[in-house]
Amino acid sequence: MNIKTLLIYFIFFTFPLHAEKKAPETWIEVELIAFKNQNSYKERVNQAQNDINMKQNKNSYDLITPFIYPDISAYIYALSACSIQQLIIIPEICKEKEKYEKIKTVHYTLSTLPKIIGTYHNNAMVFNDTPYLNTIDNFQFLDTHDKLKKIQLEILLHISWKMPLLNKKHTQPFLIYGGQNFQQQYHHNGTKKNIYTNRIYQYLSHLNQKEQDSDNNWELSGYIDIYINRYLFIDSDLILKKTFITKSTEDNNEEIEDRLVSIPLKQTKQVRFNEIHYLDNPHYGIIIQLRKTDNMIPQKTEETVIKK
Repeated sequence: MNIKTLLIYFIFFTFPLHAEKKAPETWIEVELIAFKNQNSYKERVNQAQNDINMKQNKNSYDLITPFIYPDISAYIYALSACSIQQLIIIPEICKEKEKYEKIKTVHYTLSTLPKIIGTYHNNAMVFNDTPYLNTIDNFQFLDTHDKLKKIQLEILLHISWKMPLLNKKHTQPFLIYGGQNFQQQYHHNGTKKNIYTNRIYQYLSHLNQKEQDSDNNWELSGYIDIYINRYLFIDSDLILKKTFITKSTEDNNEEIEDRLVSIPLKQTKQVRFNEIHYLDNPHYGIIIQLRKTDNMIPQKTEETVIKK
């Protein structure tokens, strides 16, 4: 055995070989409150535009829709078909299956969303590699939520989720929406719907569930993107839709225009962990905090001063 062979043998069998380990992901929890200022109804209306509609981002995460429309197909499948004997002996179970079969196929449209969106159990065991909703008992803005209501600010959405922190190249924005659904009153371009034609539309839309889903016209909608690019950043691309009524008099005839206006909130903000940040607009605002966390174990941190 020559020296070269001995050297190779010494390197490969004497020293343990270790595969390069991937750096552990940093997980964060995001808590966000969106609210509107009711007292700024007529302020700076020149900011509002009629034709702003949020373009759909197919690469975004949507944590709200599965919360609003949970998938119960597995539960329905588990309810076995009823035999004639079961219909006679235990009709309640058979009625339950029939009830949920109807729920599965019938679409329902919400006029408003719940103010608080979160879960009552930890989903980390199921969704441990993708973002998921945070548990309600881990929310840290519940007191802030109540204080905002006391000073006449209307809460549109209060949501918290956990996510891996990625760089700008690999991040995906989060779909945000809430408040009132203007679907039945206004078109997306802001014009008022005719009551008669709207009733016909509602009937036809029940025949086409996908069309009705895509036609939701939420008061608040848009995207929040969180990423690290040497520093920590939040990108917001949101719009708030508000009703606006104007009166004009021509030839002694008073005309009333009732329409929706869209108010954009588009900002890029450099932030730090555990600081409370405010994305502001005269008409509405976002309070948001990013906290480092373990995606399996909720953690508590202290709130710090609001940063504008």
